[in-house]
Amino acid sequence: MIHPTKAFYYPHEPVLISIKGRFHATIWHLSDIVAEMDGIDQLEWTPPPTAKRGYAVHIQQRQEQTWTAFDVLDHWTDAPRYGYLFDFSPGREKCDLRWLVAHHINALQFYDWLYRHDTPFPPQTDYLDPLNRPLSLITVRTLIEAAHHHHMAAMPYTAIYAASPDFAAQHPDWGFYDVDGKLYDFAAGFLKIMNLDSGWRDHFVNECKRILCELPFDGIHVDQYGEPRYGFNQAGEPVNLPRHITLTLKALRHIMADDKVLLFNLVHNHPLEEMGDAPLDFLYCELWEPQTTLGDLARVAKLNRKVSGGTSPVIAAYISPDNEETIKLAQCVIAASGAYHLAHGENGLFLCDPYFPKAQPVSQELAVYLKRIADFQVAYGELLTFAEPCSLDVKADVWCISRRWDKGLVISLLNADPLLRWTQGLETPARRQNISVGLKIQEPVSAVWCISPDQEMPPQQLDYRIKDGYIDLIVPQLDYWTLIYTE
Repeated sequence: MIHPTKAFYYPHEPVLISIKGRFHATIWHLSDIVAEMDGIDQLEWTPPPTAKRGYAVHIQQRQEQTWTAFDVLDHWTDAPRYGYLFDFSPGREKCDLRWLVAHHINALQFYDWLYRHDTPFPPQTDYLDPLNRPLSLITVRTLIEAAHHHHMAAMPYTAIYAASPDFAAQHPDWGFYDVDGKLYDFAAGFLKIMNLDSGWRDHFVNECKRILCELPFDGIHVDQYGEPRYGFNQAGEPVNLPRHITLTLKALRHIMADDKVLLFNLVHNHPLEEMGDAPLDFLYCELWEPQTTLGDLARVAKLNRKVSGGTSPVIAAYISPDNEETIKLAQCVIAASGAYHLAHGENGLFLCDPYFPKAQPVSQELAVYLKRIADFQVAYGELLTFAEPCSLDVKADVWCISRRWDKGLVISLLNADPLLRWTQGLETPARRQNISVGLKIQEPVSAVWCISPDQEMPPQQLDYRIKDGYIDLIVPQLDYWTLIYTE
């Protein structure tokens, strides 16, 4: 697989792509060819230092052609492309992250790397996690180093209120109780839930501080379980859990260096109403019933971007690899909405369950399409990640998602009903051809372009006419997702 050596590049940094043998390369920025070159074994090119800009790369070798992409960012959180690792076993032989680099993953959640939820940092180099999986700090450190080599951030998993039964029994005054005075638990008693308005808060913050002191992680990923949402302290007094989640995150941010990243998992996208006041770098959510339509994916992406002040959100929506068409459509909807779908992890596995080690491989056909989506989202980030949602008057008999970029408008045409459920197996959408689109405009237009991850090719210019304040044009083909943009 031909791909860049880094998940992204900093301004003024040369781009390197390893290519066996002779090649001819063409580098595109949107519809413009910005570089062409012939070479042997390695492409090297330094892009303009402008950040938040993506590029598509076409490689021709005899009769074979390959596409890849790269982008220039000031920081990975400008365009978060979140992945995950979960194998920290002693003596892990393969710590090669190139498959993730090929999909432009620029940050990795180190899922369940910890010793205990209440005591994340282990007492010795080799240890057992709460499920008796053998783990090793040597492997954790090796994978952090491997991630940094490719400009990937390493984010340790933590749980904001989870403790082992033994720990909870030693601190009953730190527990979180139901209306009957029973200590809340998770997974049939596997873990106990602690009260964030108690001494647990300082304990949790200090444990996170130790993680950052002992290991070169790039921040903290904080999880919750979605339930319970309400409860009481040991004395029977009600606790405002959403508010104390925010206060705990603020306390955690206070002990973190400015260059560290703080994330929190909004399960069911809750408590979103509190997150506008939380010191998070972007919003990460995990969706379940009732937020299970394709339209919900677009709505949540738009809402979370607004609440976070314009940052690009990450969405975890667990879909079985057996439902290939569902995955394709969900990925298209999330990307068209300027968000990122948490999906790619350990060596090609696809995330389909909240317990990450249950991730599964996908078919070769689906793998090819997912790579196209990954390249597309990077190459055209200016039209997706960095474009702002907007409301436009669009006349078309397909689902459209509208955005505005620096030089014009962006319309994503999606071959799906927004009421379809991403929790179900969906059918392959019937190809649409010669779709009539009318777009109301209020500014001059010099060109209209059409691109799609369904076909690997650069943007194609479309003919159009302007009549009664509308641009009228014909989109030649729609399989899953076709994007049109104006200049």
